Amino acid sequence: MWTFPQDQEPPLAYVVAVVGVLIASAVVDESDFGAQEAWFYVTLLTIGYMVSRGLAKADSYERERDNDLS
Repeated sequence: MWTFPQDQEPPLAYVVAVVGVLIASAVVDESDFGAQEAWFYVTLLTIGYMVSRGLAKADSYERERDNDLS
């Protein structure tokens, strides 16, 4: 689809999830799922995305270091 290197691949699933949460909060009644809860879930998604990217980069660093020692 895109011609980005692997580390610069756009976080499409993250963006779709965030947009989905924001659209859901706009469509549903305030009493069921309001803006405060929507931004809370966006924050959780962001933290999860940042942790997963950090773990992926840490693993790639370990592999790179192991290859240099060989």
